Amino acid sequence: MRLKDINPLLAETHAQTTTAAQGVTAGQPEWLVKIVGSLLALPLLGCATAPSDGLDWQSFVATFAGEPLRSVAYPSGVMKTAMSATATASIESGTRKFESWCSAHGGRSGLTQVLATSSPSVASFHQALSAKLNGDQALGLPWTPNFATACVENKATRAVVAVMISVEGPKNEARERDGKVLEKLTRVFFDGGQAADFSAAYVKREADRASRLAEDFRARDAARAEATDRLHRHIRIGDRTSLGVVVDIRPPMALIQYDQRYVRISGRPAAEWLPIESLSAPSD
Repeated sequence: MRLKDINPLLAETHAQTTTAAQGVTAGQPEWLVKIVGSLLALPLLGCATAPSDGLDWQSFVATFAGEPLRSVAYPSGVMKTAMSATATASIESGTRKFESWCSAHGGRSGLTQVLATSSPSVASFHQALSAKLNGDQALGLPWTPNFATACVENKATRAVVAVMISVEGPKNEARERDGKVLEKLTRVFFDGGQAADFSAAYVKREADRASRLAEDFRARDAARAEATDRLHRHIRIGDRTSLGVVVDIRPPMALIQYDQRYVRISGRPAAEWLPIESLSAPSD
């Protein structure tokens, strides 16, 4: 029934109730009033909110399972770890809970990779998180699904209100309890300031890492230049070069037995005479 159809029913109810007061049976208006009352209540039922929607951020975080911890991997964030029989379903329900909280606080929510296109602060956070995950892979850590959901202000600036990262643990960290297999589930929470601190921390880490790599490259390059100079001045049979091994010397030439991989790639013969001055020390 549409809301625009209610007014005629109310008018009819009023008319029949008036007639009942004059001695006519009033049974029919009674059930009709109940139906109309139920219909008027429907919109109110649709506006029901989750109990956690009205909480402040710290209280909202407290509604999730696990003890709050600090982690070097997530500087400035609050990490909570729990075990779940269905980690994927828990992540989905937690995300819906976060989205509902964000909406109740006047924000707009979504995955960080989506909101990054319209929010500079989310873009910085997402870039920092990507740097963290790439670093984990470089260290040989197992890949695990990460779901980062942000809440931003519903304004042109799209400033970050909060971020929640949900991480499904690797299978080898699952535990069995009471005949059930429980999967590890980690959540990390950031308010707006903590999200900015996380971004800044990983920007600094990346800058430091790039600086170390550049320094390592310069040191290796200098060591190779020194080794190449030594090769030119004091070449000996058995010395390794960037192409293979020195097997004979007739200055200013040296016979180089190429590495098999180089022979396959270049199609050159197994050995060749080369000018000593053209040889380079190996890079390793």
